[in-house]
Amino acid sequence: RYEEMIHSATVASQFSLSFKEDFDFESYLLIVENKTPEESNLDALLGEANRVVREVEESAGNVRNSSHLKSAKKYLQQLEVYKNRLIENIQAGDRYDQNLEILENDIKIVTGLVRDTMVEYSYYEIQGMQEARKENQRAYNRAISIFLVLFAVMVVIIVVMFIFIPRRISRPITILSEVT
Repeated sequence: RYEEMIHSATVASQFSLSFKEDFDFESYLLIVENKTPEESNLDALLGEANRVVREVEESAGNVRNSSHLKSAKKYLQQLEVYKNRLIENIQAGDRYDQNLEILENDIKIVTGLVRDTMVEYSYYEIQGMQEARKENQRAYNRAISIFLVLFAVMVVIIVVMFIFIPRRISRPITILSEVT
């Protein structure tokens, strides 16, 4: 379980913390027509974010944390819809105000939600790792205690064997020698 959580948190850490800023800026560049839809990095940003979420989902062992991944997937799908609306508006022409409204009221909010969701996912995975580490430490301590008790019992048995068995063997010989 601990190893699964480490792997999941490692994969989640690949999610770009600058995703929100990058996606918002690329959307703005698209709106002001500084970039064409073909030149825009929006598809690459969404693709990378979706890849990370899919990989995390495949490696996620924590069921309570899977709701964060479902939310992240929904948010990324919504960003895809907003991106397509921007492109449609740009192709239709003269919809600058509508695009700015989409950026301000939709894209910036959803990119913030994506970032926050992934940060929360990482937080809860790390919290789960700490709990698993404590469980592992308790199991290790129990194993050491059992080992020490077994070791002490074995030492007592060995001492008893080295004292009483030789006496038991040599006693008849001693009696025989006294009689003789």
